[in-house]
Amino acid sequence: MSTKLFSKTKEELQAEIGLLRQEVANLKRANAQYQKEPVALSQNYFRAIFEQSPFSIQIYGLNGKLLEMNEASEKLWEVTYKEISHYNVLEDEQVDALGIMPYFKRAFAGELVTLPPIFYDPSKTLPGYPGRPRWVEARICPIKDSQGKIVQIALVHNDITEKKLAENALQAAYGDLEVSVIKRTKELSQANAQLKKQLQELKVAAEEREILQLILENIPLMINYYDENREFLLVNKEWEKTFGWTFEKLKTEGAEKFVESIFPDLEEQKRIYEMMINPLPYWYDVKVVVENGKALETSWVTRKLSNGKTICIGRDISESKRAESALQKSEATLRTIIESATDAIFIKDLQGKYLLINSAGARFLGKTVEEVIGKDDREFFSLDTAEEIMAGDRLVITSNQTHTYEDIGTAAGVTRTYLSIKTPYHDSEGKVIGLIGISREITERKRVEEAIAAEKKLLSVTLGSIKDGVITVDKEGTIVLINQAAEQIIGVNQEETINKPFNKILKLVSETDRKTRRNTINRALKTGKRIEHTTASILITRDGQERIVSESALPIFDTDSKLIGVVLVFRDITEKRKIEEKLMHEQAARAVAKLVELELEKSNLQLQALSAYVLKAQEEERIRLARELHDELGQALTSIRLGLELATASLPETHSDKTNKILNDLCAYVETTAKDVQRVARDLRPSVLDDFGLAAALEAYADAYAKRTGIRVTLSLDKLLKPLTKEVETAFYRIVQEALNNSAKHSAAKNISIDFIEQHTQIILTIVDDGKGCVLDIEQKNSFGLMGMSERARIVGAEISMKSQVGKGFWIQVTLPKGKTGNYEKIKNIISR
Repeated sequence: MSTKLFSKTKEELQAEIGLLRQEVANLKRANAQYQKEPVALSQNYFRAIFEQSPFSIQIYGLNGKLLEMNEASEKLWEVTYKEISHYNVLEDEQVDALGIMPYFKRAFAGELVTLPPIFYDPSKTLPGYPGRPRWVEARICPIKDSQGKIVQIALVHNDITEKKLAENALQAAYGDLEVSVIKRTKELSQANAQLKKQLQELKVAAEEREILQLILENIPLMINYYDENREFLLVNKEWEKTFGWTFEKLKTEGAEKFVESIFPDLEEQKRIYEMMINPLPYWYDVKVVVENGKALETSWVTRKLSNGKTICIGRDISESKRAESALQKSEATLRTIIESATDAIFIKDLQGKYLLINSAGARFLGKTVEEVIGKDDREFFSLDTAEEIMAGDRLVITSNQTHTYEDIGTAAGVTRTYLSIKTPYHDSEGKVIGLIGISREITERKRVEEAIAAEKKLLSVTLGSIKDGVITVDKEGTIVLINQAAEQIIGVNQEETINKPFNKILKLVSETDRKTRRNTINRALKTGKRIEHTTASILITRDGQERIVSESALPIFDTDSKLIGVVLVFRDITEKRKIEEKLMHEQAARAVAKLVELELEKSNLQLQALSAYVLKAQEEERIRLARELHDELGQALTSIRLGLELATASLPETHSDKTNKILNDLCAYVETTAKDVQRVARDLRPSVLDDFGLAAALEAYADAYAKRTGIRVTLSLDKLLKPLTKEVETAFYRIVQEALNNSAKHSAAKNISIDFIEQHTQIILTIVDDGKGCVLDIEQKNSFGLMGMSERARIVGAEISMKSQVGKGFWIQVTLPKGKTGNYEKIKNIISR
């Protein structure tokens, strides 16, 4: 570097200095021209200066983030803006280490700052940076808006790397160079100093133009600039975007055409022209029509400059106007809601004075709204009452929390009780400036509550005087009331019982089998009906004693007929029962009669057992006959049919047609007989009943029955959760079989429905036909079928019901409770013996 620099002659150096001076002169002339008309330069020209400037220019936000950099800056640092858009100068540790961070802070504070020359190595800050370090000198310029507020800063770099290298080379060569070279070097240094000064001046001018351009391009206001002849010299982008007119169109078509387009009214046009010549000293609102036909609300201020020209600044206030209108509507709606409310609504300040109150609140105070505003509660209540209310208000304000109060006050000669909710009233910054309250009169409710309390007291006294035990439970079975008699009988106290499940307190067992009794309270809650046991129960007290009691439960309903609980009344009849037991000796005759009755019942069971045995033997005989008919007679008929078919095939060709016909008829007769045998065997005991169960057997029988009789049979068979016993399935099948046979013989029915359903506690078989019906008398002569169905049902523990009327068909229902076999087990035991 030093060899190249000092190989030039003095004349060559002077020639280069002359060229530099010429370039500086040209820049000075350009700067002078800029000084004459700084505002009149177009935004494109400003943009060109930013983009074509030989100096590196970077724009930073107030948070230190890089917002933009020109082409010269990208070339200087050998990187694009996109690659370092995340860079933040205030977070750069190298800037802090070089000691120039205070310069940036001064610039952010609004000072125009010149940095000393620095040697900056980007690779220390940006990992993977490909460029070289540079010596630079820079200037930091704050960018302000129209109100003087700093919005951005501009950093202008001047690359002095070559200069620094030259200076370093010069310093290294001072000891070896001749005096003449030193003299020329000094002259060159002077020339460089002069050039530096000129470049600095040029840089300042560029910075000022850049600041102006940034303001015009980024300020959210419309700006136009015109001369004494109302010819527009400049408009910014916000102006163009708002009106839809470009500056070129404005220059081409003229100001008058523009004014006519946005102000269709002639009188308005005249007023605008007058204001352009004689600007108003304040902001004024104007409604304009932009190019797309949209009407806008705008506000403008106009100022004449010392050079005779005028600058006009405007803003679009359409949104604020709409917001203001919406706010007015919202306030009107809120006022309507507040005024229409029956509750008192009010706002107080920090001193307790009313800022707002609705008509309902004013009526409570016996005043008009105007008479209340600006006054505190001491104007309307007694001093003690007012101080109590205001103390509560101060608590809401100081705690900054919502509170609920029950206030009693006398205003306008009337004492009322109010339930008040008071909450802090905040300004836009969240500061408490008072309170908001809503008060609802509850005078009548308090009166009702007091009346209820009095009734409860009366009820307590009444229950205390009753000698029977009384327990009241809610719909969940929780005890809510118990009288003294109940406490004494059970051996508990109220603390042990209230809010406890009644089944944890009240233990009742059957007097006969000592099993836990079906609770009357549960039944009353479930059915909603009065429940009363016909027999006494045994109540086990807390200390294990047994008391004989009679009990009844009565459901409690509210005014909407909704069940809300049950009251249980029980009486201790232990002493009464002891007296009754003493009379037992006088009832010996009744005991004997009871024995006779038991013997009769035993005889009846034996008769039923005999009947069951006969039916069982009958079923077994049916099974045997069905098996013999199917196996032996069926096989014999099959053998006969095969023999006849073989005989027919063996006849010579000369046999007569009569013989052939006889043999064929015999084969057909044997086939029919075989089918009849199968039908009889199936009727005796269908194998499908034993193999596949009741449902399949009923379906098969109903299908065969319908084909045989022509009567339509409809089946509805639920799937059983658990299979039935063989005896129950047989009984149900025979009942259906007998019912359908009776319909075929006597009813002249066309349709029969069979419903077989399983419910939670029972199994129900229903058979209905649409026949001619009859006068039902099971005991009459020749009604063995009906008696047989009844006997089969009773044996397996089922109940059978029959209904019929002349012309209205026949109805049979068999009900078998789950887990219950009636007398079946007893009868089976008798049979087994």
